Amino acid sequence: MALNTEKVLAMNGGQGKSSYARNSSLQGKFLRFLQPFLQECIAHMNITPCNKFAIADLGCSSGPNSLFIAHTISTEIQDKYMAMSLPKPELQVFFSDLPSSDFNLLFQSLPPPPKGDKQEEEEEDDNEKNGTIKTRCNYFAAGVAGSFYNRLFPKNSLHFVHSNFSLHWLSQVPAEIEDKRSRSWNGGRVFISKDGPVEVGEAYLRQFQKDFHSFLRARSEEVVAGGCMFLSLLGRPDECEDPRDQGPFATVWDILHASFNDMVIQGVIEEDKRDSFNLPFFSPSSLELRAEVEKEGSFTVKRIDYFSVLGQPRFETENIKDEDIGRMVANHSRAVLEGMISAYFGSEVVNPLYENFAKRAAGNASQVMESILHGGEFFVVLGRKQD
Repeated sequence: MALNTEKVLAMNGGQGKSSYARNSSLQGKFLRFLQPFLQECIAHMNITPCNKFAIADLGCSSGPNSLFIAHTISTEIQDKYMAMSLPKPELQVFFSDLPSSDFNLLFQSLPPPPKGDKQEEEEEDDNEKNGTIKTRCNYFAAGVAGSFYNRLFPKNSLHFVHSNFSLHWLSQVPAEIEDKRSRSWNGGRVFISKDGPVEVGEAYLRQFQKDFHSFLRARSEEVVAGGCMFLSLLGRPDECEDPRDQGPFATVWDILHASFNDMVIQGVIEEDKRDSFNLPFFSPSSLELRAEVEKEGSFTVKRIDYFSVLGQPRFETENIKDEDIGRMVANHSRAVLEGMISAYFGSEVVNPLYENFAKRAAGNASQVMESILHGGEFFVVLGRKQD
């Protein structure tokens, strides 16, 4: 039974203890680390007068991180227009993700939309008289449900595209790795591993190349000439030439493999069922990213940088108990993967799997923290060429 990625690849919604909203602090730290680079990217954009400036956040998920990004981008755009003594355009932010995402939580968290100039002046006067402050969005918000590997917007309608922690998710698992007759069969594992067949890594790389090309091709239709894309995603160093070597995060993936194996041994999961389940995920290198941008041809690479963001001194974590590390990593993984695991194996598998995961992570706490703190992320700045 192949997973329909568009239906099941969704971060846990709501605000419960296993929700993405409550378990995306690592992603939030990465976003805050990247904020000055995002501001620099906007500062160097070629801005022209326009009545409406359209921004898209692709793979937005739910929770505070999406709102932080929307506020950062919209504020920087407004400030840039003011600095150039140009009339401020109205800003439209499109929050886009797969239909299974929790759009309700996202839009319930938004401040009220902006009003017209005259209404805003009157409201400011009322607030001053009453001693109250009402925070409003400086943009109009809309939701767009669909895969960013397809077209989502009209031609030449977007000025700025942002995507964070999303493009490492593939549109599907490579079909050949789930075929027992294929040399690419990935039996006994749920993801790439260094000791797996070479053909598995190659199959994942081909799927990433196909998907990233589709992403670029779709955006080439939608982004105006001179527009910009700021993309961040998990990746691996260029020295990890073998795609089976998924870089520093491999420790966490190895623990997930082991936890699934334990579930098979305990009879919680059937072996054949485990063997037919694989994650649609791939960490590319900068060389692989750049090659696809150049092959597609519609964008100029302005910057590709690789960071071990959480390894920066201000993110170092000390004096955390091993059990707390295990639980933290398990909660973060569950918030991301529970939808897929539950859809394939049944919801009753999730609790025992992640109890096991937490124990294994606690037992390897030092290696896990090393993996997390020195795991790598890319940010990529692309400019839309003139047609």
